[in-house]
Amino acid sequence: MIRFEMFRVHLTSKQNGLFTQADRLRVYADQLQQLSDSDTLGPTGWKLGNLEVIESDNYYFKLGRPLRAKKLEALDGNRFIDVEFPQAPYTHGIFDAQQSVLAIAVNSKVAKTSQIANGFCSLIRGSDILDDLGGKISVSPIIDATELLDRISSAYQISQIRFEFSLPNPLDHNIDIEGPLHRVLKASKTTSGEISLTDPSVDKDIASEIVRSATAQGHEVSVRMKTGRKERSRLFKGGDRQLFALYSESSAVLKTATESMLEVIHKAYRRIRDGSSYP
Repeated sequence: MIRFEMFRVHLTSKQNGLFTQADRLRVYADQLQQLSDSDTLGPTGWKLGNLEVIESDNYYFKLGRPLRAKKLEALDGNRFIDVEFPQAPYTHGIFDAQQSVLAIAVNSKVAKTSQIANGFCSLIRGSDILDDLGGKISVSPIIDATELLDRISSAYQISQIRFEFSLPNPLDHNIDIEGPLHRVLKASKTTSGEISLTDPSVDKDIASEIVRSATAQGHEVSVRMKTGRKERSRLFKGGDRQLFALYSESSAVLKTATESMLEVIHKAYRRIRDGSSYP
């Protein structure tokens, strides 16, 4: 069983904060292929190799730091040599470029998944196209807000919701709720902000949608609510449990391993983003 932990990749322009989706996809497609084809390591020792396009704008790759591998010839040219996981000096990565969702398989022999995700960003940061566009890249964990969503569903009263927002992932943001906020960011030439909505009785459906959207985009969110009529109002945060997906080799019977990995990651992401299966 392989555990994938999930992150949101943020790709923005230093000039106006917003890339077109076409720009994003071009940066990723070009740089990932160059990294996989290259025999050289990144400036911090990371190597991305064995790239596979699973389907349009969805990628599988291996990622590691070969110089830290002990008693193993990690590379054969520009490719990682296959080794039984998790003994391998690399880990598995799945990247959905359309959604900007990055999934990293846990392998403590390589590094913590947060360090590996930052290593991925450091390699993309070397893109000539990204540099020409004046772009910057960062990553943040996607939080599994199931517990908070359950509290909202059963709450007696919701009085406040506070959340971070930033320039949108075009496929994910809620037009009605976040659209006006994103217009404010673009008009003020900033890339992120924080807002607090206060009312004696905040609508539960609105609160749930904000929590889903904020956590899926790697942003912090908190909700003040009463769990019962006689209870005091309390503040609940989105949580600190990172969204993960479990892949078992037995699930790859009808599909290739990488297709099956992508499928379980999509399902986990859609569950927390909108409560449905994928697609």
